[in-house]
Amino acid sequence: MKHARIAQLAFVSLALVAGSAPAAVIFNNDFSNDQVGMLTRPGNGVVTEVEAADDFSLTSNTRLTGATFTGLIPLGGAGVKTVRVEIYKIFPADSGPFDNKVPTRVNSPADVAFKERDNAGTGGLSFTTNTGLNNQALNSVLNKDIVFPPQPPTPPNSNPNGGSGKQLGQQLQIVASFSDPIDLAAGHYFFVPQVELTNGDFLWLSGPRPAHTAIDPTDLQAWIRNDPGINPDWERVGTDIIGDKDKNGGTITYNGAFSLEGTVVPEESTVAMLIAGLLAVGSWSQRKRA
Repeated sequence: MKHARIAQLAFVSLALVAGSAPAAVIFNNDFSNDQVGMLTRPGNGVVTEVEAADDFSLTSNTRLTGATFTGLIPLGGAGVKTVRVEIYKIFPADSGPFDNKVPTRVNSPADVAFKERDNAGTGGLSFTTNTGLNNQALNSVLNKDIVFPPQPPTPPNSNPNGGSGKQLGQQLQIVASFSDPIDLAAGHYFFVPQVELTNGDFLWLSGPRPAHTAIDPTDLQAWIRNDPGINPDWERVGTDIIGDKDKNGGTITYNGAFSLEGTVVPEESTVAMLIAGLLAVGSWSQRKRA
């Protein structure tokens, strides 16, 4: 009877720490400010793959169960065929040496993704959509803008520096759920969403920078690359491609509009201590009864 009671306590303690807590929003910058729209799509043998990336930080081991992100689709609407979410570490992790073919790789995404989910080949992802009103991005970065070395276009371009200028479209939020959750250790990562439409392209809209309401010195700007093109390298959307300056002469940089949902996963040592503590209490209680 004593051993059965202790085993029951151990089972209960494991249940308490094994993900029974409901998922919650752990990062939220899904507030589009329409400053720039960044092309991001999977390649399909006809069109070039383009990946846009923005960063997030985790202070604890986390199990991601979902994400949202907001962009523009062509006016008149378009169906969503493929949604892919990738997670990258920060260079030089998962990367070869810097090849000097782009201005810098400091604080860029790594060469290759180490986690990915989609609603097609890889699997583990389903999605719904929320359609908004007609909207615009004041500037845009398309496949033709991602070149080495970065080349601000010559007039007549609607933007005096880089980018492909204003884009009109219909706002669309994609809500992705991970049936196969993504487990991440505490650390700093890049989030890369990609969308394939039935016609036209999805432009991921920018969000406020720096992320959150307080200034975050660890917040990094958005990056982008294409394949074939500059892959495995990346270029900074604001600093390398658009190049607009603020009133103080500094380069304007951008974030992506996205949020993440998940649960905190206790450290193994924390789980072990909790179980040991409950077992000790159970054993002491049995001795008291005896």
